[in-house]
Amino acid sequence: MVNKCKDKIKECRVIIDQIEDRLSSLPDELRIQILSRLPLRSAIVTECLSSRWRGLWTNITSVNIEPAGTTHPKYSDEFLNALDKIRSRMVSPFIYRFSFELINGVQGTFRPPYLDSWVQQICDRDVRELKLTETRQFPSFIFRTQSLVSIELRSTSTWVLPDDCEPINLPNLKNLGINLCPAICDWVEKQIKLCPSLEQLSLMCETYYWDSPGKRITCSNQNLRRLSINFKSSKVSHNVVIDAPKLEYLAIRALKTSTFSFTNEPVVLREAKIEIYGTTRTPAKPDKLNRVISKFYEDISNVRFLGLHIDSLDNNLSTFFRNTTKLTLDMDSSHSISMVLSMLELCPALDDLTLKFLHIGDDREWCRHPKLGQSTSKARRPLKTINIECYWPKNYDSHPGLSFLALIEYFLTHATDLERFKVNLDATRLSENVIVKHDESVELELCKLLYQCPTMSKRCEVEFVGRCFMMSRKAGPKAKT
Repeated sequence: MVNKCKDKIKECRVIIDQIEDRLSSLPDELRIQILSRLPLRSAIVTECLSSRWRGLWTNITSVNIEPAGTTHPKYSDEFLNALDKIRSRMVSPFIYRFSFELINGVQGTFRPPYLDSWVQQICDRDVRELKLTETRQFPSFIFRTQSLVSIELRSTSTWVLPDDCEPINLPNLKNLGINLCPAICDWVEKQIKLCPSLEQLSLMCETYYWDSPGKRITCSNQNLRRLSINFKSSKVSHNVVIDAPKLEYLAIRALKTSTFSFTNEPVVLREAKIEIYGTTRTPAKPDKLNRVISKFYEDISNVRFLGLHIDSLDNNLSTFFRNTTKLTLDMDSSHSISMVLSMLELCPALDDLTLKFLHIGDDREWCRHPKLGQSTSKARRPLKTINIECYWPKNYDSHPGLSFLALIEYFLTHATDLERFKVNLDATRLSENVIVKHDESVELELCKLLYQCPTMSKRCEVEFVGRCFMMSRKAGPKAKT
């Protein structure tokens, strides 16, 4: 046994040496490209491989700096001093991508000259993509670097603008991601409008650093195609106005007290992912707020691909999404199943449905929707594909709820054109290896339903993927190998 292990180790060493030799034999240009895709620390370590790698990292064209995981001031200073030495050794005339991520402990001792010197050198080397995270003030010359195509400025702190941040001159900027705070909202509006090539915009608002009233934020750009808004703040209500006639993709995550509207109907909008979730805070004018929300859904009603967090929808939603062919619904539990069926009524052209459940536990009191009990209903669904993805906690503590099982049966017995029906309990827990008997019984229950339930469609393929079992309609339940 010992000899077999030694032979295996020798075999592995030979393979590693062969791989190293192959890499070392590549031209310098290719090896520099490989190093440019690594974090800076990893790229520098390759000097130890052989003499052919020594000093090669100084030619990299992409710099990704990740700090050590310590907050002690001594180590923070050592880290920053090391970065200064590294900067002096870099010789490439072009740095196309630069990413600098700081942790809170380092940012406290991070003096602006360090950041300025790094970023100034990078901006002088035809930088195209710039990402700075966790700093309190960004150098002003960033906003006058004409080569930049992408900028991401992220900070969980309230950051301030330098005095000389204007004029803005970013003629080639296509992607902008930025964290909002009260001091910069007006400036961000101006920057969005003054970037003629801007196509993708991402706005974030953190919860704990916004202590002033909400603002009216206008996103106005004639070439903007993708807009993502993530407002985590539970203290303020924003009024976001979108003026982007070429907008094709919209993603929003915010409290219901924030409002969103368009200056003109987004006629080319094709995909929307909306999560406007509830709050215990009572709005000052609830009727007016409901009208604004209804108008917003009407404006996006022509999208082909729609994603919604269904627990945030009102039961009185009446907007028809007549062009929507693909619908994704996220929900915290099977309590929202009645809203699923209501949404299907509002999407008459739908052929692809994905349901994502956070929990499908026993919920007998929620099995009330009349259509779930109408096994002889004349209703028909044009759906062709249905995917049901479920998070199920480690060591299942209950059986699937009745309304969840009824929903599965309803789809199988009412979808006349269904081609593929898949239930997946395995997607989010691949790393959990402990399986107990109760897990098996839960999955067998679902397998039995899927295997025995008659289908309205004669060409439907039924699949199940779980932790313990996999099943297809052409075969009975079988254990995963």
